[in-house]
Formats: sequence, structure tokens, C-alpha cells
Amino acid sequence: MKSILVIDPANVFIQYVELVVARYGYTTAGVASAREALELLGREPFDLVIAQEELPDMAWSDFCRHIKSDMSYPDLPIVV
Repeated sequence: MKSILVIDPANVFIQYVELVVARYGYTTAGVASAREALELLGREPFDLVIAQEELPDMAWSDFCRHIKSDMSYPDLPIVV
């Protein structure tokens, strides 16, 4: 089953994405910060990352740079 990681400090967007993608058979995991996302990505594989543009603990560009430089997930799509 495909899984999506959703990053949203307010949790509202996480709930919305879960509601929409569940009907298509996707599972989701939600976290509130970029650091939590990086930690979870280190433990579980995901097929897609969806995030709000404003992350509370890290610049969006730094988060993307970290993801793309890690060879564990070189082709992971990220949607802002």
C-alpha cells in the first residue's frame, strides 16, 4: 500500500489529506515539524511527502536539500 507523509503544524491539513487520499487506498502519517518528518523518514518508507510551505522549525529549502542529499530516498517526491 502506498503511504504519504504529511507535515502541518496545525494538524488541519493532515486531517484533510487523510480524508481525501484514504478513499484511494493510501495510508498517511502526519507530523507537526520538519524535524519530526526527517526522524519518521529514517524509520519508515514513504512514497510522497506533502507539506505546508511554512515549516515551524526549518526553512523549506533546507528540508528539501536534506531529503535530496540522503541516498535513502533520492527520488522521493515532495509537494508543497
